[in-house]
Amino acid sequence: MAAWFALAEAEGVAVPFARGALQQTDAQWHAPARLALQAETARELLFAASEQRALAALAQSGLRVLVLKGAALARWLYADPSARPRGDLDVLLSDQAAVPDCTRALAAAGYAASGYAVLPPSFETSLVRHGASMAHVVDVHWRLANHIVFADCFSFEELYADSVPLPGFPALRRLSAVHALLHACLHRVSNLRLVDGDRLVWLADIDLLARVFTAADWLRFEQLAIERGVAGPCAAALAASAAAFATPLDAARSARLVAAAGNERFDMARAGSAWYYFRWTLRLQPWPQRARFLWRKAFPGFDYMRDQYGVQRPSQLPLAYLRRALVVLRRFVG
Repeated sequence: MAAWFALAEAEGVAVPFARGALQQTDAQWHAPARLALQAETARELLFAASEQRALAALAQSGLRVLVLKGAALARWLYADPSARPRGDLDVLLSDQAAVPDCTRALAAAGYAASGYAVLPPSFETSLVRHGASMAHVVDVHWRLANHIVFADCFSFEELYADSVPLPGFPALRRLSAVHALLHACLHRVSNLRLVDGDRLVWLADIDLLARVFTAADWLRFEQLAIERGVAGPCAAALAASAAAFATPLDAARSARLVAAAGNERFDMARAGSAWYYFRWTLRLQPWPQRARFLWRKAFPGFDYMRDQYGVQRPSQLPLAYLRRALVVLRRFVG
């Protein structure tokens, strides 16, 4: 029984699972379900306090900010915010030039650069505030999707024009329902090549968004998905949501999305392949940057090797590079 609750927590659905367990006639489920709900409520209170602090700093900054993912969805899509756990706060800025202003605004609230090194291409940076009981991370994005194939599918201006005030913070905005579902589908593509894969919490977002859609929302969603060349990610995400949560889908619309996906450049059947992602990343780099990109991939800097492989001294780099090469080779062959 404990394994089921641990799995639900890992999948980000501890609250609905515990509530369902309380409805079981078998009373042995009730005590662990109550404990799970108490733990999630406490976690939400702790996390929400840090999240509120960061959002308040951003609201006072005067920057145009779009709040993404769980922090936004928990405030309007979910009846209970604790049912949508968040590991961090994701925000989208108009462009990379706005990042310094955002960094200064959050610095006033105690946030500083995380120091966590990532390899290019990346369209985000992380700031962290270390509190007495937890560390809270703000991921600052300047593209809606961090996947290089889809990074430029939607501009900030069009997203902002359709956005809605964030509940509790009218100076900040959230994505419209249509753009939120498109984002959830694109976010899934990046996750497929990572160990997280299809976590139920992300599929639950897709399911709940689909259930609040109007006929006009569906029409707009379908038009944008086909027009921007993301019908494949959208069709695949909706199918995965339907398999997990019986999301009600229109068969004709799904068929049109699948048909449009056949004409798109990105093959969703290969989305989980590290080699396929690498090929696209290399292909979309400007020619002058390709050699630099390959070099940084083959021999990342000291900060990255420290974070990923525990390197403490430059003299340890050669062996660490060999270990990295073997790991990458296994991923590509697998």
